[in-house]
Amino acid sequence: MFRLACGLYDQLEIFSMRKTKVEISYINDDGKEFDEEGVITDIIAKDGVELIVFNNQRQIKTQDIIKVNSLEFR
Repeated sequence: MFRLACGLYDQLEIFSMRKTKVEISYINDDGKEFDEEGVITDIIAKDGVELIVFNNQRQIKTQDIIKVNSLEFR
């Protein structure tokens, strides 16, 4: 199972707790890069995968994240 580095996970939790609007760049299952903007409402584990949940209910795997705001994840 992929585990996000503790410092990066902590930063996602801080964004969530503070209800900070974020812009996340990520790679989808087809290998294409996308951007999502919104507020992180939760970080969950489902079927062995960590997911962030946005206020619009969109879920993104933490392992697919490239960048959150200016914070590099790769």
